[in-house]
Formats: sequence, structure tokens, C-alpha cells
Amino acid sequence: MNALALVARRYLLGRRRWRFISVLSAISVLGVSIGVTLLIVVLSVFNGFYGLVRDLLLGFDPHVRLVPAHGARLQALSRWIELARGGPDVLQVSPYVEGKALLLYGSRSGRVVFVRGLDSLPPMLAPSRTGELRGLFSPKTGPTGPGQLPPLLVGLSLASELGFFQGDTVFLLSASGFNAALQGWHWPTLQAFRVSGLYEIYRVLDQSRVFTSLQGAQALLGFADGEASGIELRLRDPDQAERVRRWLQERLQGEPVRVQTWYDLQRTLYEVMALEKWAAYVILSLIIGVAALNILGSLTMLVLEKRREIGALMAMGATRAQVRRLFLYAGFWIGLVGSGMGLLMGLGLCELQRRYGLVRLRGGEAFLIDAYPVRVEWMDVAVVVLGAWVLCLLAAGYPAWRAGRIWPAQALRYE
Repeated sequence: MNALALVARRYLLGRRRWRFISVLSAISVLGVSIGVTLLIVVLSVFNGFYGLVRDLLLGFDPHVRLVPAHGARLQALSRWIELARGGPDVLQVSPYVEGKALLLYGSRSGRVVFVRGLDSLPPMLAPSRTGELRGLFSPKTGPTGPGQLPPLLVGLSLASELGFFQGDTVFLLSASGFNAALQGWHWPTLQAFRVSGLYEIYRVLDQSRVFTSLQGAQALLGFADGEASGIELRLRDPDQAERVRRWLQERLQGEPVRVQTWYDLQRTLYEVMALEKWAAYVILSLIIGVAALNILGSLTMLVLEKRREIGALMAMGATRAQVRRLFLYAGFWIGLVGSGMGLLMGLGLCELQRRYGLVRLRGGEAFLIDAYPVRVEWMDVAVVVLGAWVLCLLAAGYPAWRAGRIWPAQALRYE
């Protein structure tokens, strides 16, 4: 170990004439460790909620989406589907049709719903998920003959509100159909659908979303065969979405098609969550800032106490740069011990929360989870620990500078 580092550690741990310095040093170490602990825990909780929201939204949102650059319809579907299937890491490619419609059943008042026509169910609606799926539903099953109605998958809460059950017939009126009826001065045409399944996903996202076959949605919303609202891509790894987007954009230059990733679809939400996370980081860093001020005070007092020893070292040949490094080492030790303790406590608390859910989420029975989620990201941990350590070194800068300005002759006469 470096001799200066040994002397610095001796200065911090040795007996002192002014015991108040020892108290300040202990408070500094404690402040740094508490700040690091809180930052690791809070950032991990933010990461946990971010992952939870992302996984929930990805249950409905695709990983990559192709949409028309102008207008609301994507034409020449087979061409774009063939191109998308050749992309890296692509697992599934499927067109979709979407739009708003009015759902009617019997004499009860209707509800405006968001209709999605597709040829494969989103992962969140798979029967193996925690959500409940009642009845059989295959989007690929369209009308098979005269009198056959397209299937419709409806949220359980919406079905309970309007009073229909699986197997009943409901009617949908598209917004475009309603406008055409008004312009043509005739009664709007209602499209009949058979309720082939009911789903419930933690009582969220099921109030206004209904799913049907691609052909059924095309007929309802006025899309011709070979037209769709866009094409959805599912990847083996959602984190590869940006790579797939770049691959597609290279091959779509000049084409009237835009490429969106799952992040683009909910960009505002993801950016707000990231902003909240780093705002919390800045606020909680003030705890480490206060500890750094204690380090500055304790090391400045240490310089005054060890003035004669510093003079003796310089008289024996120590340079001013070496004396400055001596007190920088003192700040290094405080930062190392404080951030190390905080690292261990922060990771330990995160692991306990992950395994046992020590801190429960109030009202969690109505949500997806009953305890605060945590997810440790090592990049965040590195930023926290290195940031705390750098603050401690910066706090030691002024005492080190002051120690380097001591004159040996005056210091040796100092009482």
C-alpha cells in the first residue's frame, strides 16, 4: 500500500487531540453510506416499476410497428410483410386493423370501444397468462359461410356492464359508417358480431378494447382486402427493437412507410418515468452532498490539528504535492468506506424486498402487485457509488490545498 495512503489512514483512525474531528468523520462516513443506500434502493424501485409498466404495455403493444407515413391505411400488405419477415430477430409478423366504433347490445346504451382486428392474439391475452380468458377465440377464424358472424373478444367488465354473455350477438357501428350515413341521409348500417370470448386482465385495459378477426375489422371499418392500419412485429428480444428499426429504415428509404418501436408508441410515459427517476437521484444526492460538507469540515480541522506533523514531513523532504495527496487519500478512505457500506446495505435491502416483499404496496389488491417491485441495474449502482466517491474526493480538495500551503518553519513553531 502507498505510504501516503497509510499515513492518511493513520490520521483518520488514530487518537486525536480534538475528539470532535472523529465524530465529524464518523458522521461523514455514515452520511455517505445512508445516501448511497437510499439511492440504490430508490433507483431500483423506479426500475422495478418501469419494468412492470413496460411488460404490461408490451403485452398489448408490438415490439416494432410499420405504419403508413401518410393517411390511415397501409396498402400492398404482402410486400411489406415479406420485407418484415426477413428482419433480424423477428419472431412473428402480422397485419392489424384498428379504429373506433360504437358497441350496442339490446336496448341498453352503447359504449364507444377501440376495435382491433388481427390474426393472432397479443401475449397479454394468451390463456396461460395471469389474466383470465373465458371461451375460445381465434382471430384467424372469420366467417366461414353465409350467416356466420365474425368473432369478438370483449372485456369481462364491459360485458357485465351491458349485460351480455359469451355466445351472444352484439352490434358495432364504426365512426366512418356513422359519418357516411349522415352524409347520405340514410340509417347507419350495423355490423353483427358473435361474442366468442371474454377476458379480464387485472381489471385494467379491458374496458374499451375489443378484438376481432382481421377480416371482420376490415369489413367494419371499410378496409379493402390487402389494406390494413399497419403491420406488427414481435421479436425474440424487445431490446433489439432499435436494431430492427435501423435495419428496416435502410430498406424503406423513400417508401411511404414509417417504423416505430415499442418505446415510440409510449414515448411520453417512458420519458416521464425516466425523468422522475433521475429527479429522485438528484434530490437524494443532497444527502451525500451534506456528508461531503462534513468531510470538508473534518479534514480542514484535521489539517489544523496535524500542522506540526505536516511541517515535520515537509522538513524531512516531503513535497507540497505529496502533502496534498495525503489529504486526498483521507477523502478517498472516507468515500471508499462510506460508499462500500452503502453498497452492501442497498443491495441487501433490494434482495430482501425482492424475495419477501417487506414493504407492501397500499391498495395493491386492486393493482397488479402487492409489494414494491425492485430491479437492480448495475449501471445505476456504478453511477451512484462512483458519484459518491467523486464527491468525497472533491470535498477533500480544499483541505488538501490548504495543507500544501503550510510553511515548514512556521508549522514547527505552531502550538
